[in-house]
Amino acid sequence: MAVKWIQDIQEEPSVKLKIARCEQINGALREKIIRQVHQHPVAAVVDVYSEFILLKEGIYEGPKEYQDDIPTHAVVIVGYGTQGIGPNAKNYWIVMSTWGRGWGVKGFGKVSRDHTIGGKYLVRRISRVL
Repeated sequence: MAVKWIQDIQEEPSVKLKIARCEQINGALREKIIRQVHQHPVAAVVDVYSEFILLKEGIYEGPKEYQDDIPTHAVVIVGYGTQGIGPNAKNYWIVMSTWGRGWGVKGFGKVSRDHTIGGKYLVRRISRVL
C-alpha cells in the first residue's frame, strides 16, 4: 500500500470508528495485518521504551536489548511503508497515538515492522477493528 507520509495532515481526523469485534493476532503475522490495514485501521499494542516517547521523525526500533517490565501503549495502525531500497530498506507501520499532535509528527509515528528485541516484535498484540 503506498501511503503518503503525515506532513499533509492539516487538522484533526473527523472519522470515528466503532469497535464491533476484536480478535487477537500475533504481531509476527505481518501479512495478515497488512491485509487488515487495507480495509480499516487496526488497534495494536506497542512496547514503550524511551525512544518511543521521544519519537519525532525516523523509525522507532527500540533499544538494542530487551528489558523486563516494559510498559505498553495502545496505538492504531493506519498504514505502512518502506524507507529506502535494497538490503538497507526498513519496513514500518504508521501508527497514531492517543498522546495528541505533540507526539511524533502531528500525532503519528513510524514503528518498525521487522525489528525484534529479544525475539519479540515491537508491535505484538493486534486487535481487529470493524
